[in-house]
Amino acid sequence: MREGFSMEKTAQARRGLNLGGKQAGKRIAGKKRKRLSGPAAAALGSGTALGGYVALLALLAALLARGTVPEGSLTGAVMVCCALSALAGGAVSAGRSTWRPMPAGFSVGAVMAVILVLGGLSAPEPPDWAGQGGALVLCALGGGLLAGFLAARRAKRKRHH
Repeated sequence: MREGFSMEKTAQARRGLNLGGKQAGKRIAGKKRKRLSGPAAAALGSGTALGGYVALLALLAALLARGTVPEGSLTGAVMVCCALSALAGGAVSAGRSTWRPMPAGFSVGAVMAVILVLGGLSAPEPPDWAGQGGALVLCALGGGLLAGFLAARRAKRKRHH
């Protein structure tokens, strides 16, 4: 029998567990990374985005307490944190998903926007949706959309070269 070949691996390949195509992973540092289904990749990306958003807001609060960030620029800084975290989560989702990059990235922005809206609705004093609240939701959607766009451009370049 050949080395590295087993009947178990052949059976897995027949069941579709080890096939190429959409289920094939990317090689990173010699290791294959498994592609995730669309919803699973969106959940992973959303978790990354929300975790990153909380971490960036904690950093922003520390910088505000130290006096490094002036209080007047707090609104813009929160929106930048939101867009950057949605961009990072969307990139994770677009890179790991079996969906196309644009819907995978945008799904993270949409999930983040829904969570922001639900958080705003549950607040004792609702935000101004026509002003800062709406802009924050648009930052989340824009960050996810930008992640999908950048991942789609990267995938397109790889196909043509």
